[in-house]
Amino acid sequence: MNAADRSGTGRPGVTDHPLEPRRPVGVKLVDVTKVYRGDVLAIDSVSLDVNPGEFVVLVGPSGCGKSTMLRMIAGLEVVSRGEIWIGDRNVTEVSPKDRDVAMVFQSYALFSHMNVEQNLAFGLRTRHTPREKAARLVGEVAESLGLSELIKRRPSALSGGQRQRVAMGRAMVRQPAVYLMDEPLSNLDAKLRTVVRTELARMHKRLGTTTIYVTHDQVEAMTLGERVVVIGFGSVQQVATPRAVFARPSNLFVAGFIGSPPMNFAEVTWDGSRASAGGHPLPVPPYVAKHLMAGRRAILGLRPGDLHMVDSQAGHEAVWTVRAEVVEDLGSSQHLVFALDAQRVLTDGLAATGAAAGDLFAPSEEALFTATLPAEPLVTPGEKMSLAFSTSHCHFFDVETSLVITAELDTSRGIPSSGDRGQSGTADTSYRPSAEASRRHKVQ
Repeated sequence: MNAADRSGTGRPGVTDHPLEPRRPVGVKLVDVTKVYRGDVLAIDSVSLDVNPGEFVVLVGPSGCGKSTMLRMIAGLEVVSRGEIWIGDRNVTEVSPKDRDVAMVFQSYALFSHMNVEQNLAFGLRTRHTPREKAARLVGEVAESLGLSELIKRRPSALSGGQRQRVAMGRAMVRQPAVYLMDEPLSNLDAKLRTVVRTELARMHKRLGTTTIYVTHDQVEAMTLGERVVVIGFGSVQQVATPRAVFARPSNLFVAGFIGSPPMNFAEVTWDGSRASAGGHPLPVPPYVAKHLMAGRRAILGLRPGDLHMVDSQAGHEAVWTVRAEVVEDLGSSQHLVFALDAQRVLTDGLAATGAAAGDLFAPSEEALFTATLPAEPLVTPGEKMSLAFSTSHCHFFDVETSLVITAELDTSRGIPSSGDRGQSGTADTSYRPSAEASRRHKVQ
């Protein structure tokens, strides 16, 4: 007798024991596209493999299409082209109630006339779960989420954090094959967000259920995700572990979006024998020098935490003397903002514009760099100082393609070599649409 027969549920891997982990399943998107009326392209040929039991975070700026992608997996949006698989089932044409997924919404979506217990049990009642089993499931979920004392309260008598836990619990009691979470913490204050984030991580560790989580918050993406999928303007920009996305961004869009404070950018200039950025000397690796000598343009990317205050140039690869314009004292550290004699790089709208390289720069705005320094000694605005960095921490991007320049980059085609692989075994994806695609695209 198989597991489904023993459970009486008809679903593989589900047993009568409350909240017993199921056999995890994967989720696969194959060239999924979403086009709205008026030829508005929202999702552009996305392919993605989510491994069984994996916690994957879709992260991107507001309006990039990540929630649309999640709603298509849930069956709440019709797929224009492509296929969606959950486990070994093609669910592209399957109704939401038959996909065996549970979705947690940003707005909680609780029934105001029902108390906590009734909200938690609602999905079980609609599936005709035996009353005794439903009561056990609801009781265990309520206890695990700290809701036992609130079981008879209605949503109006709950705080925002308590309502969100009820929404999470309603998904948990169903024991779905996949959890889908659409910015579930965005309505919570900062302190409570940290608490609930920890609860989510513990829940996943305990149940091991495949989870796809949508957020625009980088902290949530970096702390929760086993892998992070960076979405920009309807397309996958990069898929990798949180550390890899931070340390090895595939293009300017990812580099400018991931990290707080964001990465610093300035165009690299070449005088025929050496490179500089914003009027400061810049040692560059041989492959970047070759790129510049070939007449191609490049942008330097440098994270704020990779700049260090020093007393002299001795023993350092690169030292810039700068003047502090703004100092942000955070108590445990300080952010020093200084200007460079260079145009500001416009990374925010990069993937949406499909524009000429010259449109990546703001002619009337100078580049501002930020350095994250220890709290002591405290810098004062107007003070001059020397900041050092290692070229091993520098990132270089091609102006024309926006892709990262590496020793393996085929500059004749402007794409990463086949050896540049992500964790999933497929190449990290970088996307820059044509001007025509950009005109058709509208963020959802």
